Order: sequence, then structure tokens, then C-alpha cells
Amino acid sequence: VASNQVPDLLDVGDIQSRLIDHRPVVHGEICYFVREFEEKRGFRERRFLDNLNKMVVETNEQSLPKCSEHMHKHLCEALTQC
Repeated sequence: VASNQVPDLLDVGDIQSRLIDHRPVVHGEICYFVREFEEKRGFRERRFLDNLNKMVVETNEQSLPKCSEHMHKHLCEALTQC
């Protein structure tokens, strides 16, 4: 009787581990999410960052010098009027 129960207990343990252990399912879902994110959203994020980088470079090269020049000019005028 004891020799017949050992395989049954192993089968029950195997079935229980398959029902309770969600790691394979979770791992598959994570891999799917990462793949979808990289393929679909990754390009959007890259374009967004490229546009943002372009705006920062443009601001540093063009807008900032103009703003500094105008500020200096008008500040000097304001100081002379005071």
C-alpha cells in the first residue's frame, strides 16, 4: 500500500505546483509586455526625445542669446531712466 501511495503523492505535488506556481505565466506576460512596449511605444518615445533634444539645442543656440541681449538692452535703459 505504501509503494502505491508514493507515486500518487508525487502526482498530487506536481499538479499542485502547476496550479499554484504562477511564475511561468507571469514571466510570459512580462516578456510579452516588454516586446510590445519596445516595438510599439519605443519608437514614439524615441521620436519624442529626439524632438525634445532638438528644442533644447534650438533654445540654447537661438532663443537664449536673443533673450539675454534684449534683457541687457532693456535693463540698461531701465537703469538709465531711474
